[in-house]
Amino acid sequence: MCEALISLLQLSDSPGIVYVSSSAGKLEYVSNEWAKAVLGDVENLTEERVDGVLSQYLKDYKEGSWETKGWPAYLSAYKLSKAAMNADTRILAKKYPGICINCVCPGYVKTDINYYTGI
Repeated sequence: MCEALISLLQLSDSPGIVYVSSSAGKLEYVSNEWAKAVLGDVENLTEERVDGVLSQYLKDYKEGSWETKGWPAYLSAYKLSKAAMNADTRILAKKYPGICINCVCPGYVKTDINYYTGI
């Protein structure tokens, strides 16, 4: 989605993209060591490598073996989706150095995912 808008953003004097992520997407919460290594290898990170991590997670999840294969036991899909978003942010920022591309982790805020118990 963001790449579809890049040409429009480049018309701006100060183009920027901000992803809203979560601290749950920190690599320290990705317990699968292979996935952590792939997502943490910033120099060699590509969309295909991120897709590979997510595909492997989905395969293991469908087989019911995600926990035994080292994926997070609690909120695994959420954690992996946010880790993938953070990785995508790195990929886009490297690909488009003239655009300020970043992600933020705003903390525990009121949303429907936490039944509006946040701040």
